[in-house]
Amino acid sequence: MASHPITILNTIYEGARKLLTEAGYPDGAGFPKLEIIYNTDESHRMVAIAIQQMWKQALNIDVTLSNQDWQVYLENESRGNYQISRAAWIGDYLDPNNFLDMWLSDGGNNRTGWSNREYDESIAAAAVAIEKEDRFRYFQRNEQILIEEAPVMPIYTYTRVYLIRPSVKGWDENILDQHPYKYVYLEDDTVKE
Repeated sequence: MASHPITILNTIYEGARKLLTEAGYPDGAGFPKLEIIYNTDESHRMVAIAIQQMWKQALNIDVTLSNQDWQVYLENESRGNYQISRAAWIGDYLDPNNFLDMWLSDGGNNRTGWSNREYDESIAAAAVAIEKEDRFRYFQRNEQILIEEAPVMPIYTYTRVYLIRPSVKGWDENILDQHPYKYVYLEDDTVKE
């Protein structure tokens, strides 16, 4: 049976408090201030505020927030001019590689400064693997490396909720959440006896 999210979060916080104490910052005392940058969007601001409040409450760590317009944000992220960046990625094709090749050492989307040769080699091996099971084994190794080294902290997934009548046709779920209206139509949903 799966654990309750609050139980999981409390376990994570306990581990974080232990690591803070081991690093010489018991109860967050003396821990340097951190800054989270995020691009202008109300939902991004809400995520940053939630992190700020949770880290203060659970770890006694002070976090400042820096709202930046898109171009300034991208420039700072590209130059590595940040401590923590609230970032996002929406997959554009259905394959684990869509999210994993982002972290290649020389990848254009890797604005973390993180690099791992084994990770790069595993992504390259997955690219030429013929069997799906082999590809997925390489990808699982990549996921393990990401978990162990934590250059990123995934915290949520975008979701959409729709209320669509059964008579709406051509509205198909897809990873990009794009629905060209030229393919969407209404079918008569009246029951004829």
